[in-house]
Amino acid sequence: MFSLEEIWNQAKAIRSTIYMDNSKYEKAIIHKGIKITKDRGSYTIVKSSSPYYDEIADEEYDIFIDKGWELGRLNVLMNECEEELDSLFIKIRNCYQDNNRKSLLFYKTRKEKVLSKYSKYHKQLNQINGKVNENSIGVKGSKEPIQ
Repeated sequence: MFSLEEIWNQAKAIRSTIYMDNSKYEKAIIHKGIKITKDRGSYTIVKSSSPYYDEIADEEYDIFIDKGWELGRLNVLMNECEEELDSLFIKIRNCYQDNNRKSLLFYKTRKEKVLSKYSKYHKQLNQINGKVNENSIGVKGSKEPIQ
């Protein structure tokens, strides 16, 4: 279990993060599509991959608190991919019904890109789980992804 302040510190410790100090009170960290803000001691985690910063759901906050910054970030990004894939599958089905080949090709290409991103995030998740599951004598445990 982590507090939001510990999650903030985990995000700040990663070299590839972007740290923004906008004012005396408001600070933010962006790391690969997820933004955590600190405003007068209050922390908020949002998705920065869309034009609007949407706050994450309560269930996703729970994963951040249980698993930490890296696993929480990957979980949010994978959820975004799943939502986009659901939308694309509906659009592809409609293109087949309407016999719209140009849109069908566009949506299929988009689907492949989203699947590629999802696969990349899943691979990162498995790599982190491999590091997490090592015990003190260096023998690796189960490599199942953390749900």
